[in-house]
Amino acid sequence: MLYSQAITPAHATQATEAGSPWTVYAVFGLGMSQSASGGGGLINGCSTVWENSSTFTLPATPSNATGGQVAGWIVLSGDAAGNMLMTFVNDLSGTIVASNAIVFSGSCTSTFKEFGAATTSPVDSSTVVASAGSHGGSNFLSGHSGATTILALLGPYWEVEYTTCSFLYPSGSGTQYVGIFYAGNGTLFDNVGVTSGAC
Repeated sequence: MLYSQAITPAHATQATEAGSPWTVYAVFGLGMSQSASGGGGLINGCSTVWENSSTFTLPATPSNATGGQVAGWIVLSGDAAGNMLMTFVNDLSGTIVASNAIVFSGSCTSTFKEFGAATTSPVDSSTVVASAGSHGGSNFLSGHSGATTILALLGPYWEVEYTTCSFLYPSGSGTQYVGIFYAGNGTLFDNVGVTSGAC
């Protein structure tokens, strides 16, 4: 799925949750070579207000997916009371489905609000991935088969990261490419480039 395919069902599903209206602060698109379940360490340091009892799966992204398409998206939005809602979007059933997973509050919410509310009309994920490709992203992927793709809409920025680290359960060390782009037009803000270090 592209960002544009995931965000509309996410909005509709979040509108059904108590605390609406919800303001989107962060969106993560995850392209992983293996599927994973749960939210891992995303909400460490917060307390649970409400939690869906279902287990959520982030499916593996096929190796033939086109640029900007990933198999799972996570949308994090805040309400007026300071709570944050996490919504998963995937197409495991052959249809794009958004499901509210958890409402949480506490110190960890500031991590997702650091750059303010997300741009409401960003360029699509395919556009920003194409920009990243021309700034070193394509070269990184060609040399690191199976790297995880992380597409993060954070306030006014798109961040494109390709990494040999696990997103949900990071450990050890790895290598990554990072590029940061203006969300409104997809032009380069900061090309961090390729670095190595602890995951």
